[in-house]
Amino acid sequence: MEKGCVRQFKVFIASPSDLGQEREAVRAACDALNKRVLVKEKQVMLAAVGWEDAVPSAGRPQETINRLQKECDLFVCLLHKKYGTPTGASGSGTEEEFLNAYGTWKSLKCPKILFYFKEVRISSAKELQDPGLIKVMDLKEKIKADELLLYGEFDSLDRFKTLIREDLEKVIADLTRPEAPNVGATPGPERESVAAVVPEIYRCWLNEKTQCMDIDCLSKGTEVIRVNLPEIFQPLFSQDPDEKAPPGNSKNKGTARSDPSQNSPVEIEVLAARGETLLVSGQAGSGKTTLARHMARSIVNDESPYFPKGLLPVLLYFKDFKAFDGARGLPNGDRARQLLDWYCRSIFSSFLTFETIEAFCQKGRAVFILDGLDEAEKGLREFIVSCFADFRLAYKGVRMVLLGRPHGVGGVVAERFGQRRAWVEDLTQVQVEAFISNWFAHIYDDSRYIGLETADRMKGEIRAREGIDALKTNPLMLTAMCILYNDLKVLPDQRADLYDRFVDRLFSKFGEEKVRVNRFMMDLAHSMFKEEDRSIDHHEALALMKNHFSLGKLDASYGALFDRIEPATGLLHRENGRYKFIHLTFQEFLTATYLLDHVEDSYFDAIEPHVEDERFNEVIPLFIGFLSMKSSGAANKIIEKIFKQAPQPGGAGNHLVAAQSLMDIHRDNRKPATCSLAIDRMQTLVRSGEAPGVRFRAGKFMGHLGYDEGYQAFVPIDGGVYSLEGLGKTEMPAFEISKFPVTNAWFNQFMAGGGYENRKFWSKQGSIWLETAKVKEPRLWRERKYNCPNGPVVGVNWYEASAFCAWLDVKEPGFSHSLPTEAQWQAAAAGKEKREYPWGKEIEPQICNYNETGLGGPSPVGVFLDGKTPEGVHDLGGNVWEWTRTGYHQKEIFADFPYDPEIEKLFENSDIEKYFKLLKDEKKDSLSCAAGPSSISVVVVGAPPAATAASARAPGSAISGFVAPGLNFEFLPLYPLMRKRNCDERSHKGCPWADNSLGPAALDHTPVGEISPLPEVFAGGPDRV
Repeated sequence: MEKGCVRQFKVFIASPSDLGQEREAVRAACDALNKRVLVKEKQVMLAAVGWEDAVPSAGRPQETINRLQKECDLFVCLLHKKYGTPTGASGSGTEEEFLNAYGTWKSLKCPKILFYFKEVRISSAKELQDPGLIKVMDLKEKIKADELLLYGEFDSLDRFKTLIREDLEKVIADLTRPEAPNVGATPGPERESVAAVVPEIYRCWLNEKTQCMDIDCLSKGTEVIRVNLPEIFQPLFSQDPDEKAPPGNSKNKGTARSDPSQNSPVEIEVLAARGETLLVSGQAGSGKTTLARHMARSIVNDESPYFPKGLLPVLLYFKDFKAFDGARGLPNGDRARQLLDWYCRSIFSSFLTFETIEAFCQKGRAVFILDGLDEAEKGLREFIVSCFADFRLAYKGVRMVLLGRPHGVGGVVAERFGQRRAWVEDLTQVQVEAFISNWFAHIYDDSRYIGLETADRMKGEIRAREGIDALKTNPLMLTAMCILYNDLKVLPDQRADLYDRFVDRLFSKFGEEKVRVNRFMMDLAHSMFKEEDRSIDHHEALALMKNHFSLGKLDASYGALFDRIEPATGLLHRENGRYKFIHLTFQEFLTATYLLDHVEDSYFDAIEPHVEDERFNEVIPLFIGFLSMKSSGAANKIIEKIFKQAPQPGGAGNHLVAAQSLMDIHRDNRKPATCSLAIDRMQTLVRSGEAPGVRFRAGKFMGHLGYDEGYQAFVPIDGGVYSLEGLGKTEMPAFEISKFPVTNAWFNQFMAGGGYENRKFWSKQGSIWLETAKVKEPRLWRERKYNCPNGPVVGVNWYEASAFCAWLDVKEPGFSHSLPTEAQWQAAAAGKEKREYPWGKEIEPQICNYNETGLGGPSPVGVFLDGKTPEGVHDLGGNVWEWTRTGYHQKEIFADFPYDPEIEKLFENSDIEKYFKLLKDEKKDSLSCAAGPSSISVVVVGAPPAATAASARAPGSAISGFVAPGLNFEFLPLYPLMRKRNCDERSHKGCPWADNSLGPAALDHTPVGEISPLPEVFAGGPDRV
């Protein structure tokens, strides 16, 4: 069509006189669509006509109206109770108009016909005998039987306005869709080139699709809340997969920068912007889809602070490709072109064409965002991934971001896109509170004070309740918690309880129908889950509805009933003519309740067939958690039965699911015998040599279930002459060093014993810092990622480490405790034989927790059994940075450090370069790095860090993993501890105060005897809290 030539589509409205408001609604919808850019860009105008527009003329009046009808492109027919007045040729004018349109459509497929029935509410038996109503019902059955005709049902004017707007928009897209090009063919010279310009119509369409959060209709009593994504969105973070080996390392193997968990997390959008591929993995409800939508929205509007301007975001969902039925005989690159062309025409409604995508690809300015890897079955997923991987190779600079749950990112996906991987981290406490503040500010935008007050109350309750940690750090769970707190002022402790209350709140509006609606939604969820599909069509949904609703003589209104119930539940939305749950987790919860509701003889028998099916990894814990609210004995018994099964090959998935299920039972309802059995099975996994990820999860389950045996033990280190890097031959007395990093559970004893209140534990300078900082717990104490009981305590500074040692002196009066000197650390790590690594000569992911291990965070102590020293000291290489008490240049040992708050001011604006200049110019070196196998021990030498809010929270700071005068070394663990008997030498291994997951370069895999250059020690990403 030539530019500037507008095509008019006539929309004929047919109905009896009892639907006057609906007729006006069709006209209003046409006028509104004409004003929208999406329609203007297609050079289309809609003109609504009806019997009101017929000019009187000689002859039968209906003939005049029929002439208008025959000129139409779209035919909209509406019926309620009335059938209309006979015309002499037909039962009514509406019937005659429809029959004429239907006859033309059968032969010419024109006009497009849209038929709508308004729900009939019967007030008396007499109405059922009305001839007009009987005719309406008969015609409705005929329309329903003709599967080629489109029809809809509605119960209110508002519902009809929504239906007609959506359907008209889709019809416009169909009518204006260009012919599919031969995308597999080589373009000839006559093919007109397409400019790499983002079509305004696509920009508008994408903005509409990404305006609201994933859960875009949330119930607040009977009110529907629209939650705007830009106002609520919280960025998601991951450890940096791009950390490089420090310069100067001579090893090719195992010298990659430390475990990213020891570095400051980085925004995932930053990672996506600075590389050509990124594979993002996250658990259910972690915000992956919201991230994908936000990324696409910010790119298309040139508002991203990370991506260059002028890029084209192509947002694709794996679930949509289930409808693709193209030939698979082409090379993968051409298959991708065919896939994209199909997607443009079927999903983008030609708002974006393949030619435009290709133009951007040729310039390296396209960003493909493919979400929902786990929502396509394995064969389809691997086919699509292979196609896009080959397609990308033909275009330099094209970016691809793939997102999915962990079970969807393995196999071919990992082979083709696993070079750069990001794991979505839990929300931090700061993010949680920011989300709550934004949420209530949005909900109460007309009453700011009430919003602030409600948000503050909820944040206070969250801080005081440790039992909800697992819920609050998940964006989906946090969203549901905000809704519940606003409505009920209650925060549940269990996931199943949270979902149950949330769903109950949603369905309460149905009154007496509530139970039936709930059962229908459970059936709907289970049916979709059973068929491995995330959507269902209208007819399938109605068939299920008949299992739960008896309508008697009004059976014909099932469609109207569905149209009334579906939008009111708030859990479904319509997409491309099919219905799906707004989030997979709701479908999983309702599937779990369905299975529980249909137990016949045994609860275990209901889930036993699914225990080894990864698709049920969330369903089974929800099933058991929900069951435990009614029968904790039965829930515990199921878990015991799973544990008594042989571990599933390839990771013992069944035992891990059982352990997760036990965590979904409230701690007061977990049987001691079940917990003991779980701990035993997890210990077996830790000892079994399974993959690090399996041992990591098993170790965490052990900690959360209360296992705390042997974590406070010490290991003797022989005295004698040691050859130490930088210190030469040094004679040392014997000492003892802590076998493991100090755990959160151990440090909690210090806190419970008045550690922060009793000043006798604190040095003079430490007391000054404590009075200034006014802290009562470690910096990251409430971050779930770092507070596993058997994980290394992190987020503490040198003063806190020193106070812990002083507390141990009181608790164990026969010994004196301290952080180790650099010499003691080297002696413990390298031994008299000067080992290259604590365990020997080689490093690999199975041995310790570092970047290549891929855990994305600190691991529970003792899960890397092959990484201990011959003497039996764990985690000296890998996992966490370690404090010592030796100076960086001076090599002298300090008992206390002057607190200098002036240094902190340098970091209020993240001016680390100024700090380094200060160290150089004034010779105030205050850090010492004792190089060790697979790790860097960071030690304070002059002045320990000050954990003030200003220094700790400075955005962009690169100091989040080392200690300097006045700085908050917030991620160091308390490890190792050295102790000596008061009458002779015994020593703790140093307090683990550096967190391997948050420090900038925690595991620097420098072999013993090699010192990393100073710049590498301080290298790190931006600090985040």
